[in-house]
Amino acid sequence: MQTSDANLHSDAFVESLTQHDIKALHGEIDSNNPILDVVPAGESHPRADVFRKLKLDESKLSNFRTSGMNMVDFLTWQVSPSYDITCMSANNDHENNGLEMTDPNRKVYGIRLSLTPD
Repeated sequence: MQTSDANLHSDAFVESLTQHDIKALHGEIDSNNPILDVVPAGESHPRADVFRKLKLDESKLSNFRTSGMNMVDFLTWQVSPSYDITCMSANNDHENNGLEMTDPNRKVYGIRLSLTPD
């Protein structure tokens, strides 16, 4: 489900966040999409800090949804007319205890970009 383009980041802005061709990866499973180099391996940071590093304006995100697998919560928003952003968060991280999935203080360790589903 896509939302009004005027309320989102531009596709060009999102494409500038990665050196990978996100559209070329379309059809691949999400785990094949490269993780953005914004959180060092082995670390977790508050989502607000990660979004700030990426210069993402949270008010320009829509269509939040979540899923999970094993000990990972996947937090996904539509970030531009064509793209989604997914944050990986450990549900066994004690620093996330009591935090809502959308809480900007929730610790995340991986960020992926993918095409927004039709």
